[in-house]
Amino acid sequence: MMAAGLLLAAAALTAAAHRGGNAVATPYPFQNPLLPVDVRVHDLLRRLTLDEKVGMLFMNASMAYGNETIEGKAGDLPSTNVSRLGVPMFNWMGQGSVYRGASNGCNLNCCTGANCSAIDGKATQLPQGTGWASTWNLDLVHRAGVAVADESLALNHHFKGKHYDYRTGASSVVNIARDGRWGRTAETYGECPQLTLEIATALNRALMGFDRQQAYSDEVPPCGVLKVLPTLRHFAAYAGPESLRFGFDARVSEHDLRFTYLPVWEGLVRRHAVGGVMSAISGLNGAPGAADKAMLTGVLRGEWGFKGHVISDCDTIASIARDYRYTSTIDEAAAAAVDAGGDINCGPEYARLRRAVASGLLATATIDRAVSRALRSRLLSGDLDPPSHQPYARIGLDVVDSDAHRAIATQLSRESVVLLKRGRGFPLSAAAGKTIALIGPSADDPQVQAHTYHGTPHAWLTLHAALAQLSAARLLLSRGCDRHALDRSGFAAAIAAADAADAVVFVGGLDEHDEEEDTDRAHFRLPGVQRELVEKLAAVALARGVPLGVVLYSGGPVSEPELMRHAGVDSVFWSSYSGQTCQGMAEVLLGLANPSGCLPFTVPLNESQLAPLSDYSMSRGNGRTYRYLNFTAAPPLFPFGFGLSYTKFSIGPVAVSPPRLVLRPPGLPSTVVVRTTVANVGPLNGMITVQLYARFGRQSDEPLPGLPVRQLLNFTKISVDAGAHAPVSIEVDVGSIISIRHQLLPATLHLWLGNADETSARSHAQLLLEIAS
Repeated sequence: MMAAGLLLAAAALTAAAHRGGNAVATPYPFQNPLLPVDVRVHDLLRRLTLDEKVGMLFMNASMAYGNETIEGKAGDLPSTNVSRLGVPMFNWMGQGSVYRGASNGCNLNCCTGANCSAIDGKATQLPQGTGWASTWNLDLVHRAGVAVADESLALNHHFKGKHYDYRTGASSVVNIARDGRWGRTAETYGECPQLTLEIATALNRALMGFDRQQAYSDEVPPCGVLKVLPTLRHFAAYAGPESLRFGFDARVSEHDLRFTYLPVWEGLVRRHAVGGVMSAISGLNGAPGAADKAMLTGVLRGEWGFKGHVISDCDTIASIARDYRYTSTIDEAAAAAVDAGGDINCGPEYARLRRAVASGLLATATIDRAVSRALRSRLLSGDLDPPSHQPYARIGLDVVDSDAHRAIATQLSRESVVLLKRGRGFPLSAAAGKTIALIGPSADDPQVQAHTYHGTPHAWLTLHAALAQLSAARLLLSRGCDRHALDRSGFAAAIAAADAADAVVFVGGLDEHDEEEDTDRAHFRLPGVQRELVEKLAAVALARGVPLGVVLYSGGPVSEPELMRHAGVDSVFWSSYSGQTCQGMAEVLLGLANPSGCLPFTVPLNESQLAPLSDYSMSRGNGRTYRYLNFTAAPPLFPFGFGLSYTKFSIGPVAVSPPRLVLRPPGLPSTVVVRTTVANVGPLNGMITVQLYARFGRQSDEPLPGLPVRQLLNFTKISVDAGAHAPVSIEVDVGSIISIRHQLLPATLHLWLGNADETSARSHAQLLLEIAS
């Protein structure tokens, strides 16, 4: 009866649409954009054969079960399309790196050479994930997301002979970087659930076409069509070890799931900031990520009401049987994945679903459920709408690689730079007649900027090239050493350059050989002989009385305490892999920009402060991330949120309104407003991120077991001119913070402004919490 009702509704609505002024002439109701999406889904689903339904559940045509590259012979479906109904092929993850820019078809480690030719033209390329996060600038992140979406759709609609689909893409890795040795830390937004949630929301809502101020309750933008369909990765608790990921089973307590690994996902779902979800490669508490029914159906869809599609990570379906021994056969593995709540297969294994249905392993209704979710996503993205209802087709190719978008890339590069130590001589003088020795393996190497999962820009602007453009000083370039080799033959030339310069800058760090998918780190030190070279340069600089700055490029933390304390090392700068341009770093070095980035992770003294990478407990030992860290037992080299400036800021007293809060029932806001004044008492204009943290206090002044010791509540980034001051207001819905609702009340919430290290806090306040009787 329900099906009949939907068909009658579809017929009536179609007739009404044709009678109205906005009539759309379409052969089938599912092609009519004026009909409700669920009506359209049902209409198309009922017209499909089982083979056609299964064919729609592959990531792209090359993985479809009828493709000869999979089964060795031509099948009855050469693609995922249904030509008899006018349904085209759909690529569920057309771009491999939409979180770094329109990826012009490139994926892992694309070309960076001087004669590099892009597949579908050149496109703006942005920093790695921790670079986005270290800006702490949500407006900037949103603007960058709009630029990525505009370039993606311009390529998709107007690039002649394009090889790839640009309507969908692999987007944010929102897994929590609980341990900086994890190889994919660079792709994340760091270790804090709150910072990760805010950065991921700003980027992905922009990709999907939402305005910055549009209500989170809205599922689609005002035009009714999602712009780019981003797939967020990897649900839910996936954070290494990389070498074991296809068979690794993470053991995570319910406390840690609810307070660390799941809050970002829940927040993004509730904010409609998710296009699709990619299941984890690894397993969780006995279930492979791609077949975890408790998480995919019970939590994601059941508890949070997620209506979108779930795609497997590549090659994970077979591992359900092969590596996890969760099922006996791959046929059973494919059936288990769909039954668990997986909809799209990155891989060929769903070819077995026809056999699984025939043998009774899987009901046709379960296939229909997966196809319905997939079709819903397609329709929300406007995939089956006629050209007259394509609101983004007007975005022209002139936006791709435009000056405006290059400026955004530069601003991301600029604001992501974190000043870790400041001493004499910085910023550098760019005057003619000065000589700067630029030394190190990363000073003139675009592959470091590119790192992994990137596209191809118009040009890679290295730090050496950027300094040459911006400075009138003479540059002495010397590689000095490789990033990993033990060869010291370049030391002499590097030292000679330092001996002839007015200032020395060493540029080193990590690259994709140290940290990326499938590659974890064993320690936090600089690889190769980089530290040894810096020490020699520091001795020369100290003896000659010239400044030495160290620039470190990496995705995760690098810890060299000796260099930080070395009297000859004056200033230290950190940046994530910066994408197409190092202009931001060059501007900071030369004083053309004031550094404003803050760390999105904790930098430990060394790896001995951490539990093994395979241990997912947040509170065991010294604790993981700033939220659980015992600062006394394991003091970090730099705390989460740390970042210096060339100027000096003063934060005034904090006022909390109201000072006493009665927590309302879940779902109702319990909001406080924290107000202060920031003054720039230094000599330069600058930006500051005002970070609000909280520690829960009772008589014992300790949190309940399993709950965070401290956490970031909210933040805002502002500009303040030298000699000026600015009011700051930060709003927090205390009732939405899960861990606070699990504390014993009444109690006091200790608040401070600064970074995660409360002892360095600039201003304190208290909030008395009570619970409604």
